Amino acid sequence: MRYSLLCWILLGTGCKADRPPAMPTLPTPADVARATVTVSGVVSGQPDLAEFELPAEFVPELLGVLGPVVYSKHPRSELLREIGRVRFACRDGRTVEVGLVFFGKEPVLFTLQGVPCVRGGPYHDLAPGKDKYLPEVLTLEAYLRAVGRGDREAARQYLSLLHRSAGKQDS
Repeated sequence: MRYSLLCWILLGTGCKADRPPAMPTLPTPADVARATVTVSGVVSGQPDLAEFELPAEFVPELLGVLGPVVYSKHPRSELLREIGRVRFACRDGRTVEVGLVFFGKEPVLFTLQGVPCVRGGPYHDLAPGKDKYLPEVLTLEAYLRAVGRGDREAARQYLSLLHRSAGKQDS
């Protein structure tokens, strides 16, 4: 009886708990009718930004920075800080929520509809051999702050850093 119960626990609920949840998907740029952003200075020390609408020209760039989306079990919540939130209102009536999460130097950590994710793909040292890895989510915060204040040049510079860190060519 005990052996059966142990097997049921290990094979039944134990395995189910380790499976990643059903993965939501990011909308395509064409799906997005409107995107709004809030930014917190909880990590950077900058003032919080009130919600603002992301200009349509920046929607494809932001979606590109978040992809490819990969499920990633995040560290314990008390070790994480949410530094921003993006809400995509889609043309078909859906709303897609992305929470931007800081943990340290790593590819962008975020939640997509509450599911913990990370930007998949390469994560490059920006100064080879010197361990100059980018804390991508803080660079994404700086990008969103630049967009919010209308500083397109600074936004492009932050986007370039994010592309280099991800091993992508600048567009």
